This record gives sequence, structure tokens and C-alpha cells, in this order.
Amino acid sequence: MATKTIRTIFQFRRDTAVNWEANKTVVPYAGEPCYDLDNKTLRIGDGTTTYENLPVIGEVEIAGDGKSISYVNGVIEIVGFEGAAAGAQLTKGSDGSVSWVVPSTDTVDGLQTTVGNLGNRVTANENAIATLNGDGEGSVTKTVDDAINAFAEEISADGTVNTFKELVDYVADHAPEAADMAADIATLQGLVGDKSVATQITEATDALDFEDGAQVNVIESVQVNGTALTVTDKAVNIPVGGDSLGVVKQSTEITVAADGTLGVGEISFDKIAAGEDIVTFDGGDASDYIQ
Repeated sequence: MATKTIRTIFQFRRDTAVNWEANKTVVPYAGEPCYDLDNKTLRIGDGTTTYENLPVIGEVEIAGDGKSISYVNGVIEIVGFEGAAAGAQLTKGSDGSVSWVVPSTDTVDGLQTTVGNLGNRVTANENAIATLNGDGEGSVTKTVDDAINAFAEEISADGTVNTFKELVDYVADHAPEAADMAADIATLQGLVGDKSVATQITEATDALDFEDGAQVNVIESVQVNGTALTVTDKAVNIPVGGDSLGVVKQSTEITVAADGTLGVGEISFDKIAAGEDIVTFDGGDASDYIQ
């Protein structure tokens, strides 16, 4: 079936700023786009709010106080950030303005920072050593015990490896199971014989007596809705449409030809302007409000 590509244009509801002002109390439908041609703004209706009270899509007000936050050419940043030296810290003044100061051991701030960092490191190291020397999660003792007990659970009823002899006894106790397994394998070999199972199946299949003309794994008859189809040169033509076989039922709007071709009756839409290759869905203007 040939495919026809039709270029389509969707035009939102649109009008001049003057006409939108004249119709600002109208309530657009939920999800209905409304475009201002003069101010280049877009509002989306919610079904309950008038046009004038709908927010403008993408409109955000941003401002900086000039003391701590700046907003220049669409960029927001902390005042003085670009010129601050590496490692500098932010300090707030009495008037609310900020400045960048590099800590130094010559100043009180610098000493506090240095001592604070050292203290944090000492505390972290002490906590890590205490964890390793303890017997809880992360300790050397618990890690070793968990590893031994994980192995011990497979060989000891009490979940602990008490002696090496217990491991040896486990192997000895289960020796008969290994012998039984070997005997089962020998029995299975005796039942199968010298030939592989695949070879025996092939020979048995070849020895079967089929009726004349019968074929293995071949469908000999094909029916659609109870009606047998003709097999010609090992091929079957199955129709995809038509009332005769009940494959697809026809309606007054859509018809199905014997070769499966679909036919569509008349289609009518309001506000569709159709050219040779373009279909336009026109949303109207500011005053074109559907009650």
C-alpha cells in the first residue's frame, strides 16, 4: 500500500496584545495555548483562570542585592567569587556584604581553621582505630570470625570450627555419599548403553513406519475460520481481509478489499484548511471562544 506524507501545521490560538486585552476575561480551556503576537508571550489555560491572570510561560524575575548575590547578563554568582583566591573563605560584614579571606596562621581565623581541621583528623583516626580494635562491625575480630563461621556452617552443627579433627570427621562421614553417587553413575551408564542418547533417538525416529506421503513436522492442511485454503507448490495464500472467510468485518465507514486494501469514507473536521500537501489545524483568535 502506498504511503502519503502530508505536512501538518498546528496554529495556537493567537492575537495582538490589543485584542488580548479586550478579551482578557475569557477563560481558556485546560491545556489551550494562547499566544500574544506583539509581546511574544505564551500562556496555557487551566480551564478556570481568566487569560489576564494566567502566568506567562518561562517568565522569571531574578535580582541580586549587590552585597552578597549579583545578577549580571543572566549569570547569578556570589559577589567577588571570580576574583577570590584559591582556598579563600567567605566572610560576612556587619552591613551584610560579603568578602573573601584566605585563612592564615597569623590570624585568629586562620589558627581556628588549622586547629579545627587537625582536631577533626585526630578524632577520625581515633574512631577508626577504636573500630578496628573492637569486636563490632568493621573490626578485625568480627571480620575474621565471620569468615571462619561462614565456612564452619557447612561442616558443624553448632556453627563453629572447634577442631581440625571435626573437618576430617565430616569428610569421613560423607564418604558413603560419594560412593553412592559413583554407583548411580555406573547404573545410568548401564541403562543408556554404549551409544549416546542423541544417536539412539535418531535411530529410533528413522525406524518409525509413517504412512505413504506423510512428512515429519510438516503442516498438511491450513484452514481459516473453518474454510480450507488451497496449497499450491507448498505455499498457502492467507487473505488479510474480506467477509467470505470472516477475517475482517466491513463497516459503512471502512471497507476491506479481497487483497486487504482498506478504504475510508468521507472525513469531516471543523477548522481544517487543506491544501495539496498541507493540512492546517487553526485554533482561531482571541475572540474566537467556544462556549
